[in-house]
Amino acid sequence: MSSLSLLVLVAIVAAAPSASAQRRVQYDTLTSESPAAISCGFCAGERFGMVFRPLDSGGGLRADEFPLTLTSVDVGVARTQITGGILEGYTCSGTAGGGMVSMMIEVYAGPTAPRGSITSMPGSGPWPGETQVFAESAELNLSVETTPGSRMYEVMLTSVPISARVDAPNTYLRVVVTIPSGASTSASCSDLGLEPPSAVGLRDDDGRIENNVGFIYAVEALGGAVPAGWHWNESSDISDPATGATGIGGDWAIRLDVAPAGSTTSDAGVRDASTTLDAGTSSNDDAGSSSTSCTEDRECAGGERCSAGECVRVTCTMPTDCAGGMTCVGGMCRVLCDDDDECRGGEVCSTMGGYCMPVSTSSDGGCGCRAVGATDARRPITTWAIGLLLALVIARRRAAQRSFTN
Repeated sequence: MSSLSLLVLVAIVAAAPSASAQRRVQYDTLTSESPAAISCGFCAGERFGMVFRPLDSGGGLRADEFPLTLTSVDVGVARTQITGGILEGYTCSGTAGGGMVSMMIEVYAGPTAPRGSITSMPGSGPWPGETQVFAESAELNLSVETTPGSRMYEVMLTSVPISARVDAPNTYLRVVVTIPSGASTSASCSDLGLEPPSAVGLRDDDGRIENNVGFIYAVEALGGAVPAGWHWNESSDISDPATGATGIGGDWAIRLDVAPAGSTTSDAGVRDASTTLDAGTSSNDDAGSSSTSCTEDRECAGGERCSAGECVRVTCTMPTDCAGGMTCVGGMCRVLCDDDDECRGGEVCSTMGGYCMPVSTSSDGGCGCRAVGATDARRPITTWAIGLLLALVIARRRAAQRSFTN
């Protein structure tokens, strides 16, 4: 793979007609209106990733889509600094130094998606029944603090071209990102006898995660709070000894562009930055109600939410794409409102815009901050995270321990 192709940023462009068969599969909800977070508990040699599979709600990567062509993988990362010590506690902050970082991206395919405990899975390479689809080092753009100490971030996703065919009977894809050692400062990693990370994964912070999808790999550490091995994001093994919080409250910013095997994909998987979903996939389907009755969001397909007893699509390009009582904001259908009581749980009414928007669910260092999206079609996908607060997941403790929670 040429280095030039790895430097290509996802751009906001009009999709070519030949790309109509393509679609994006994602679980994160990072948009111009969604909260984001960075988990600071990582050290060099550890990993994070996602399993793209058929979701229990009916969305996700469907088994009947195989054989397919995996066009590209998009990944968002950032560099952090951990200062302090065991006695006074640790503090996580961002860096204003931009650039790129080389990280290993691996993709595996398998016939039966993993569920339940994954702690005993092999620490590297394919899991039982899997085959390797892709494994190369990619140059990823760093999301950086625009001004030191400002906590304003330019969030960037890097698109890594792949163009690999994946045949049936495979039904899922597993993406793994390995964190190398690098220029960042991490007092907590040093206290654990580990090297500092070059960058860590970005994730959403809406508190909505699908079980058995996002995961991390923790290495053996001196007094580490997280046992060595693989863990799902929702696992109680991922704990903060100071607060008692468990799990990682969000989905990693990892996305796939896929197309039916043999179809033309001349735009190399480039998509509109504003097309994002909550634990589902983006598509070219018309927005509005699917006429499926429901009582909660999990009963709806990917890209839909339960509203007034019906599953309603949330992706859009203009207000008329949305169902009644909703408007299009940042590529997602938002409920119109006058006060918070008219919004779903986990959302508040924007007094400026008159629509419901998600808020941070972090109990330790999160915030209800927002990002303002780039709209120039000639610019790379960048979302300016206004007041994006790093998740302060390294808590005060008596032993050198680290936590991925917030």
